[in-house]
Amino acid sequence: MELKHSRSRLTFVMIAFGMLALLWAGRATYLQIIGDARLDRLARRQFNGKVLVQPRRGLIIDRNGEPLAINIEVSSLAASPKTLLKNPMSLRLLARGLGVPEGVMRRRLNKQKSFQWIERQIPEERLQQFETNGMLRSDGSLPQGLWLVKEMRRAYPHGDLARSLIGTTNLDAAGTEGVEYWQNERLRGKGVFLDAVKDALGRPAIIANDDRSQLKDGQQFQLSIDASLQFSVEEHLKESMIHTGAESVVAAVLDAENGQILALGQRSKGRIPKSKMITDSYEPGSTMKPILLSIALENGRKITDGVHGGYGKLEIQGRVISEAEAHERYGMMTLAKMVEVSSNVGAARLALEAGAQKVVEGFARFGLGSKPGTGFPGEFGGKFPAQKLKPIELATLGFGHGLSATPLQMLRAYSAFATGGELVEPRLDATLVPAKRRIFSTKIADAVIKALVDVTEGKDGTGKKARVSGYKIAGKTGTSQTVDPSTKRYSRHRYITSFIGFPVGASRKLVALTWVDYPKNNIYSAETAAPLFAKVMESALKRYSVPTTEPYEQEVVLSELATLSPSPTPKVEATPEKALSLVNELKTEADSIPDVMGLSASEAIQALKRYSPNIRIHGFGVVRSQFPQPGTIATRTDRIELHLESHE
Repeated sequence: MELKHSRSRLTFVMIAFGMLALLWAGRATYLQIIGDARLDRLARRQFNGKVLVQPRRGLIIDRNGEPLAINIEVSSLAASPKTLLKNPMSLRLLARGLGVPEGVMRRRLNKQKSFQWIERQIPEERLQQFETNGMLRSDGSLPQGLWLVKEMRRAYPHGDLARSLIGTTNLDAAGTEGVEYWQNERLRGKGVFLDAVKDALGRPAIIANDDRSQLKDGQQFQLSIDASLQFSVEEHLKESMIHTGAESVVAAVLDAENGQILALGQRSKGRIPKSKMITDSYEPGSTMKPILLSIALENGRKITDGVHGGYGKLEIQGRVISEAEAHERYGMMTLAKMVEVSSNVGAARLALEAGAQKVVEGFARFGLGSKPGTGFPGEFGGKFPAQKLKPIELATLGFGHGLSATPLQMLRAYSAFATGGELVEPRLDATLVPAKRRIFSTKIADAVIKALVDVTEGKDGTGKKARVSGYKIAGKTGTSQTVDPSTKRYSRHRYITSFIGFPVGASRKLVALTWVDYPKNNIYSAETAAPLFAKVMESALKRYSVPTTEPYEQEVVLSELATLSPSPTPKVEATPEKALSLVNELKTEADSIPDVMGLSASEAIQALKRYSPNIRIHGFGVVRSQFPQPGTIATRTDRIELHLESHE
């Protein structure tokens, strides 16, 4: 009986297992042949995915096509923490390759992730270090759970040249500062997601659909900046930092005809990511006096009219306005003289005479109080006064206190004098055509220019050190106090000095501004900003081979050549196109004088100084005749005579 029951139970168990087997077989058949949508989705999610193909970021180039920002392919190290934490050998090799303890490396890994960046944009020397430490094998492979990903890194072939202007990008090639941030939409392009089959570590192994038709690389952006001139300007700024002991120095060159900014440089004791020329404001000081003069002339005054200097003092509402120096005590003087000697009292009287409404409206016509319109991030419009002003407030406006402007706003304002009364919109984008608008007559511009020339050439002019040989410079010095943030009053020790000017009658209308913040060795612009301006403007004029405009007699004695011994070399003929490269082409001394016809005085001197230590210049313009004649055998005792005439 018991045996019968045992057989029955065994039969029941066998039938039960048989039914389960049939169920499993049926389920397997269903899954294999018919399928389960939910499981299919899970499988696809695990092994199928999307991979982002990044576009190449657009280049930033200068006005001549010189690359300022480019892309370089680099490697980044990625890992699968889940795999690494299960593979002690791989983890050990990773820790050794990075030079960190294994325990620290273990804590850095997120065990919940199948992908984690370990180190981005690895330099080549770092990869060599990985190979030395045994993490990177000689065949380029890595331990299980690690792999290298190719990425694009932003690089700047000219180093820090114009860096505060160009800006930077982050690790994901997105702009964070400067032009990189400003033009990010244009530069970054458009990526595309492609279907991919992933391996067990979650890495894309096979691109299932390699359709890149929607992938768009970033567009190129052309700056108005001239890299060659920019380099020269920044070299002058370095020298100025040493000479003045300043906290920072800024310089810019603007083409007043088309508004393009040809150079915009700055130097500072600390890294300043922003462009101070565009984003920082200051009280312009005496550089406002020519603008005030133009307002007075527009309202009926003449350049020869008089204004009284009050013998150095003017009392208004219980406060005394005085000149910059106690010994400056002017009586009656012409309006031109007021600008030449930079009289505060004269400017204050002129502002009071014009009235608040005319002064404020006149300043606004010069673009003060509004953004210049470059579109650059952080562009500032300054602080502008209201039309209802107390007499003391109006008086101080006359000499540039009580309002603020950016250096770029002031540079733009002076462009109106250089163009004969037309105000141009400054531009950093070389492809844009800026607008112009007339704000006063050519007659007024000529009158103001006469006063500005007296600043650099007059007997009492404050800008004599801004002169550039062979050119008549019109410009104005400015020295202004800054507000002490702790006392909220004008500091007695911290000043900003500036100079703005341009060559009169030159074939190219270049306007330059130099700006020196907190000079330690001398607080006056005549000794800080003016000499810096002369160097910057001279570099700009040479860069564009602008012929001289003024007759001058100059004997160039090159004593440093006295020890040089001449050695023969083939004759080299100079042409205007070769002006800037002629000296570089002549690598050895020669006794056969080259042809310098058509060159400016400075270019001819550079080309000839290796042939004779004595060169005499006659006239102005470009070289029309020379003695001795080209091809003549010269000795070091010969004097070379050059006769210049206007190219017009």
